[in-house]
Amino acid sequence: MKNPTLKGFEGTPKDFTKILYEGWWNHRRKIIRKLEGEMYCNILETIQPPEIRERLLNPSLDIDDPTFNFGNLQLKGFRGEEGQGYEVICDDNHWDRAFRIPDRKLIGMCSESVFCLSENSKGLTLPKQNLKTIISSRDQKNKFKKAYKIPTSKTIYRYKIERGNLKYRLFWIIEPSNKCVDIFEFRSRKEMGRILGYKD
Repeated sequence: MKNPTLKGFEGTPKDFTKILYEGWWNHRRKIIRKLEGEMYCNILETIQPPEIRERLLNPSLDIDDPTFNFGNLQLKGFRGEEGQGYEVICDDNHWDRAFRIPDRKLIGMCSESVFCLSENSKGLTLPKQNLKTIISSRDQKNKFKKAYKIPTSKTIYRYKIERGNLKYRLFWIIEPSNKCVDIFEFRSRKEMGRILGYKD
């Protein structure tokens, strides 16, 4: 994608990055608007919660801002009709990763977990309570802060979804003000060991 604003560019690396980043977003907005015209609907207006929609419409162009991240937009959402009715959101990558698991029963377990988190944000309705824990040690919290930019003041919940040799880990935090459960990570146990540098 060519950007005529870069012709004869003079400035800092940060200025250059901001121009590329803005061009990237503008290009994707055009794709969405074209799709909206073909479908006769406003796609962006359907994105929930509002905070996520706002990040799409008006992304931060400050590359020092902790939200400046090309691959950390939570777009998938679900809200159940039982219990607390929390909105459960997760990154598209986590959604796709779950549906690539070669075991339909384990996929069903992942789906059930999402329903349970909407029903109770702390996971109190998850089927196997012995597999649910809270990340509490200072060392572990620091690892999550480094890997995911999650403040140590946040309560991080973990749930083990396992069937045979398939061992996955689901991590989430709660945003009470938005009545939202943010699943910020879903990966295999082995992958999590590489990311965080420890085994659970």
